Amino acid sequence: MSLSVFKMSLADHQLRLTKLKADEEKLLQALTAITGLSRTLLSKNLPPVKQTWPTVENASPSEESPQVRAALADLKLARSQKQKAEGESWPDLKLGPSMKTVKENGESTTFVGLGLSMPLPVFSQNGAGRAYSAQRLLEAEMGADLAKRKSAATRAELVNRYNQTIQSLKTSLSLNIVNEKHEQLERQFFKGLVPSSLVIEAHRQLFDLGERRNASELEALEALGRILILDNKFNEVIL
Repeated sequence: MSLSVFKMSLADHQLRLTKLKADEEKLLQALTAITGLSRTLLSKNLPPVKQTWPTVENASPSEESPQVRAALADLKLARSQKQKAEGESWPDLKLGPSMKTVKENGESTTFVGLGLSMPLPVFSQNGAGRAYSAQRLLEAEMGADLAKRKSAATRAELVNRYNQTIQSLKTSLSLNIVNEKHEQLERQFFKGLVPSSLVIEAHRQLFDLGERRNASELEALEALGRILILDNKFNEVIL
């Protein structure tokens, strides 16, 4: 009876493995279609299982994130527009050489000097333009401040998630150790030393542990990638 139950559990385990292999095949086919590379070349260059993880400091965020840089560029533009609007409030003053000839009693007299001209009115307030540029600058300053605070909060959350996930991965048993213990348990079952229920549960735990560990590694990689993007260092690191 125990052997029959064990074989049923083994068949269920094989079906799960078949699904995983089908998912792997689907991913390889997609990569082959996208890159145009052969399956052999892709398999050789796929990244290995990550054994070491970089340390991420929970330092003050810089102003290098794409969102912050975009907000600062918008702020710089708003300041330039405000300066331009204020400059347009003053007249366009023209200063240059001037020459005038006056004829009187048959005699000509030439006067040479400097000419000064400006449009009227002398001072145009340009109220609408200055008001708009001032409001635009205020909005840009608020946007830049909000982008910095959101970037800081996002980075702190990502660093916390990354460190917690890495700590869990380091303290949990590796899949190699779990596989070794599982094989020892199977040998003991065939010798009649352990019940089938224990082996079945070990099968289930082995499969579930592999899924959870892979999911945790992907979550850590995603968090690390987003941190590097916020720090503008993504191109400098190979994940």
